[in-house]
Amino acid sequence: EAWFGPNPGGELDDRRACELLYEVLAGFDEAKRQAFVLFEIVERRMTEVAEILGCPLRTAYARLHAARDEVMRAWERKLRERRAR
Repeated sequence: EAWFGPNPGGELDDRRACELLYEVLAGFDEAKRQAFVLFEIVERRMTEVAEILGCPLRTAYARLHAARDEVMRAWERKLRERRAR
């Protein structure tokens, strides 16, 4: 189970939740997307993420935290948009 849960609030089925996550990630810059995907989806340790990305560990953490914040804001926005339809 990912850190944000498989289905926040039980509002989306798994397929739609995955589609929504892909939509959100598509809007990210490459560095944040890679950090998020490697840690949250591929489940690599942060030391591995930093090594793969070729950046200091602190930078990898900063990218992950920024990506998490963006995912949550975008996720909430997308859910509001879908409910409004």
